[in-house]
Amino acid sequence: MNQPSSAHELGFDLLLGDPAKTIKRIACNGCRKSHLSCDGVTVLRASSHQDGNRDDEQSPLFSDSFQTIPCSLGRYVAYHEEEGQLKPDTTVKETIDLIRKKMRALCRFVNSEQKESLHQGFQQQLQVMSTSAHHSDTPTIIWDRSMTIHYYNQSAHLTLGLTCPLPCRDDTTLLRVFSPPMAQMIRRYIHQSYLEQKSDSVFCRSKYGRADCIRKEGEEYRMCNFVLSVKRDLLMLPQLFILQIQPDPLTEESSVQ
Repeated sequence: MNQPSSAHELGFDLLLGDPAKTIKRIACNGCRKSHLSCDGVTVLRASSHQDGNRDDEQSPLFSDSFQTIPCSLGRYVAYHEEEGQLKPDTTVKETIDLIRKKMRALCRFVNSEQKESLHQGFQQQLQVMSTSAHHSDTPTIIWDRSMTIHYYNQSAHLTLGLTCPLPCRDDTTLLRVFSPPMAQMIRRYIHQSYLEQKSDSVFCRSKYGRADCIRKEGEEYRMCNFVLSVKRDLLMLPQLFILQIQPDPLTEESSVQ
């Protein structure tokens, strides 16, 4: 696994400000309907950090740049918007501003020795959690605070349809697994984990999907219980998120479908 960059260590990706990370939609010259019904959906969203040489002032924490995400995810977003499942949360911007402020304050006082300690601590913690997940039969995904997936076990591959090479910086992969309600639960918990240290685990019940399936009308998510845990760095900031999913048993009716 590649060593995470300093921007991954101290950055904050804006994905979880909205379950679909939607900023605006470009109108299509063919349909002129902002891609809500055609196959050329293009959504712009805050970009993820992929260059380890960028400094903290240019990391996703401070970046207002945008990049295009896949057409398939745009159709996914459009469908759930039309179904009313992607609901705006007026508190998100305020929460992200608080997290930005906290992260900026920490960035000013982290020296080179502390950064090296953060790198080492990250790698050690990732190795421990990956080994634990490897020996678990529960579908498990591990990602960092830039939404880079660093590990998923064989059960997650089979149950969730994950096939991406690691580390995977395509944060749309996680969105394909989360149902909109599940994404909102996870977003709220991750935001809270930056601002409070009351609990480093949350137990919830929601629906999930497969990363290799583009949901269309009539296709259902499957119910599950899930646990999302956070592992913190030396600064007590979240640095790894571990998601474990326990799907409901298949009924005879769902097995036929």
